[in-house]
Amino acid sequence: MKIFGKDRFEDVLKKYLEYNSINKDIFLENPTLHNEIKPISNAVYVSFHFGPFFNIPITLLRKRVDINFVASKLSTEKLDRFSYTIASENLNFNKENILLGDTPTGMRKVIETLRNGGSIFSLIDTGVGLGDIRRSNNAQVCDVLNAKLYAKSAIVQLAFKLKVPIVPIFSTWQDNKAVLNFEEAIYPSDDITPQEVTDRLWKRFVSTYLVKHPEQWESYHTVYKLFAFEDADDQEINLEDEALYRLDDNNFEILESDGYIHICAYSTFKIFRASDRVRQFLNLAVKDGIQLKLKDVYEILKGENIIKLLIENNILVKNGDY
Repeated sequence: MKIFGKDRFEDVLKKYLEYNSINKDIFLENPTLHNEIKPISNAVYVSFHFGPFFNIPITLLRKRVDINFVASKLSTEKLDRFSYTIASENLNFNKENILLGDTPTGMRKVIETLRNGGSIFSLIDTGVGLGDIRRSNNAQVCDVLNAKLYAKSAIVQLAFKLKVPIVPIFSTWQDNKAVLNFEEAIYPSDDITPQEVTDRLWKRFVSTYLVKHPEQWESYHTVYKLFAFEDADDQEINLEDEALYRLDDNNFEILESDGYIHICAYSTFKIFRASDRVRQFLNLAVKDGIQLKLKDVYEILKGENIIKLLIENNILVKNGDY
């Protein structure tokens, strides 16, 4: 079944706008739950921009599951109705619990929340505020109904790095009722990779929900940004050997788990492996405020295949660029 063709786009978009205008306040009601919620105090709750998805965090809060809501800068206006409901019911939630995951400060708070035993709720597909995900390091290609789409992967990667369970929740409109399906938690382990989990979540979403009600997917009208075109440009960064570079210490964090070292870039939400030598260099450069020519960085980190990643993820930046 092909749902992404131009011949279907206008029809699906029209249906989406119709149901959205009619049902925009349905999340104020208590939804139907397919199964009982099994609260986990330290977890990553994930879903898609599908159906009455705002019902999910509200239901979690009503069930006394404390969460922080990971949103984007462009979605904050859409949180007004959500905030109104929260305030009217005196639930344990305020504006401080909304974390902007596409900002360095917000990303840092996401990590702090999970490290300190808290939980987050995040939508793992794309919303209306997405930039060009084809240029993002926070993406992997998934097969979706004979089309190849880019899917966000950082939230799942982060859960694995911090060893926090992932709880998938799906929302849908059925007979003008909001219905939620809480699925079994996925626990990070050596038997499954973050990529496999992301692929599994998309397959579940597509096969059970999207094929039946494509008009309920809010991201449908921006889906063209998700296509993994084979001829997409692969621009190389122009590395200027004589330019001075320094570390943006507000834009990354070093994560250590089970003897492995990872670098988390806040602005791109990308996580990648690093060696102990790279860690020592980053710590020293931050501590002393070192500025180096790029050719000197290459000399110091000779043999390390990470310099381009540091630049692409706005960690190693040209002096004056931030």
